[in-house]
This record gives sequence, C-alpha cells and structure tokens, in this order.
Amino acid sequence: MIDPEDVDARFAALVADATLDHPVTPPIRSAAPRGARILVVRAAHDEVWREIEMRSDLTLDIVHEILQVAFAWPDLHPHLFESGEQLYIVDDEVEHLGGLSERRMHLGAVLTAAGDQLQYRYEDDVILTLVGAHPATDEDPAVLVTSASDADLGAINEAFRSELFSLLLAGVDSRLINMVDRLHETELGHRLAWRLADLLVDRPELTADERAQALTPYRWFLERAGTEGIELTAAGYLKPSFVQEAAAILPSMRTWSFGIHREADVHPVLFFRQEMQRIGLLRKHRGRLLRTRKGAAALRDPDRLWTAVTDSASAYRLDGYPADEVLLTLLHAATTHGTPIDRSAIAGTLTELGWRLADGRPPQSHLVGLPSHLPMFVLRELGEVTSTASSKLVMSPAARALARDALIAPQ
Repeated sequence: MIDPEDVDARFAALVADATLDHPVTPPIRSAAPRGARILVVRAAHDEVWREIEMRSDLTLDIVHEILQVAFAWPDLHPHLFESGEQLYIVDDEVEHLGGLSERRMHLGAVLTAAGDQLQYRYEDDVILTLVGAHPATDEDPAVLVTSASDADLGAINEAFRSELFSLLLAGVDSRLINMVDRLHETELGHRLAWRLADLLVDRPELTADERAQALTPYRWFLERAGTEGIELTAAGYLKPSFVQEAAAILPSMRTWSFGIHREADVHPVLFFRQEMQRIGLLRKHRGRLLRTRKGAAALRDPDRLWTAVTDSASAYRLDGYPADEVLLTLLHAATTHGTPIDRSAIAGTLTELGWRLADGRPPQSHLVGLPSHLPMFVLRELGEVTSTASSKLVMSPAARALARDALIAPQ
C-alpha cells in the first residue's frame, strides 16, 4: 500500500525539484508565459465582493474554480460565463447552447481594457470587472485575492496553494484533478496523484529532428497529396499499391501479420487516413484525397503539425465516460516508462469513479486503451513501440511527450 503522507511528500518534493531528504517547499509555481499580464479583477454579487489578481492566460474553466474557492461555494450548480451576447460554457453544453468552450478561452482575451465586464452565472450572478493590469513576472502567483468584503484572505489564498489547485493552475486538465478529488484518500487516488506529479516534473524534451521523425507518417501523406492529390478507388478507398507504400511508413504496421491489399482490410492504414481527414489535414474531393489549407500550413510548420496531432489525441472534449477513459489513457501513456501501460489500473480507476458497462459490469481491462481507440491509435504511430498487441503497448519517447502535451493546457 502507498502511504498517503509519502505521496504528499513526494508530490511536493517533485514539483519543487527537490529530494525527499530536503524540507518540502510549497508546490508548483508555473512560469509566466511571454506577454502574460496580471489582471486586477473585482468580482461582486450583491454586497459581497472580492478583488482578485489573476494571470491573463488562465482559461475560464479555471476562473470558475477560482471563484468557487474565493466565495466558498460548493460547486453544486451549473454555471456559464457571458460577455455581451457571447456565452462561454462547459464543453458538453457547447452544442446545445451554442456558446464557446470555456476551456478554450483565456480570461485576458475577454477582459482587455479597464472597465470591461464578464458575467459569471451560477446560483448567484457575479460581475467580473477589470480594474487594472500589469505585466506578469515569474514571481507573481497565478491567482491571489488581495481584498474582500467578508472573508479571511489567508484561508482563501492558502486554498490556492494546495497541491490540487496548483495542478490546475499549472495547466493540468481539470477533469483529471476532479478525479483525484473524487478518489480522495483511496489507493487509486494516491496513485493518480503520483502520476500527476510525475506529469509535471518528468518533461521529455524532443529535438526538432526527433519531432520531425515522429511525425514522418503525417508528413509523408501530406507530401504525397501534393497539389494533385492522391487518387482513390471508385468506392473512395486508397488504392492497393498506395496502401502497400503507406504500410511501410506506419510504425503500427511493423507487426502486421495479415495481407496488405485493400485499405478496408488494413485497419491501421485506414484509421490513420481517416484520422488525417477528421483533424482537417486531408479531404476527399472528386475521387482524390487532397491536402487542405490546414494540412499545407502544417507541412510547412512542424509546430502546427505537432499541435494538430496533439489535439487529435485528446479529441474527446465532452465530459463523460469516453473523456475519462481518454484522459486516464493519456496520463498512463505520458508517465509509464519502458513497460506496457497498466490497462487494469485504468479500468480500476474508471470503476472507482462509478462507470459501468451497459450490462452493469465494471469496465474491463481488455476493453480500455485499445489500439483502435483514441488516444492509442494516434500515439502508436509516433515512433517505435515495443509491441502493438492490445495488452502490451509501450510508448515511444515521442508518444509520451505528445501525451503529456495533450494533458497540459497551452500557456
């Protein structure tokens, strides 16, 4: 069994880049991104108010969490942000309400000049007014309550320095942090916190050449599409000769033991081609597979291509079972070194979170993290893997790096 105190000590020591033999220092303080500002915001509802300094790169889903802590609310009601006629809402309400995702909108993009206002609709409506702003430094905390009408500033700001809130401010997907919170004081919760600590500290850095090598299959398809496109069969599939060429490029095909003829029967090639279409790099037009404008830009700029693939790996934006499985699989992929991903741990965590199959059984290890499901069919094409067997997927360094990037919000 993992000792909870040991987890807390290791967590704090890891994020402070210290060893356990040294005193534990306060946890994460992420560096201020270039151009970030400290926004001085007055948050008020009725006669109750807080003056809060928040970094401009914080997304609105984090601002929601900040306001819940600042006003000591239990986060029991739906919420949204409103600026003029524009709504910013949680992802699983975007299609229904027609707003924009709060996970994709920075506070500094909404509050730009003194006097600008943003409405936070919760049980009580809160008006956020930008009072002022100044450049952010690495020494500035991401959030700090400087004055309040009726609260203990010390207690509020202490909550912002907790390990879980520090993870949130460092950009870790809030859904993972909520999982840790829900599994508080359980063995799986401690193990999840352990992985989150490693996620922030163990940051695999790839050279430009290593990134380019990892993205070879994507670049190859984009280059082959060229200006004329790739000719398709009458049924809309890649021609067998092209499938054979593509099979020589994809890492997942190195252990393929079946014939390589029709694309419909060569699933890794089929899935990869469809994925490039889904993320907007290629498109079908009049019997050919064409490079899109986004694809052409990604071919010219490796960073854009890396970002497109990163977004592809974390494509489940909606809350619910698919998102939870994707997030946990990404976390295990990012923090497992040289050994197969522990799919039983993923299934066990999903079970503890309350998920069940349609027949009432808990999630099964052989049904999670499948090579044909997100994010695995994206990660397995990023360099050599030890095996593509469903129970023995070992991530390449590039796949681990991309999994990590998919879980940490861009600053």
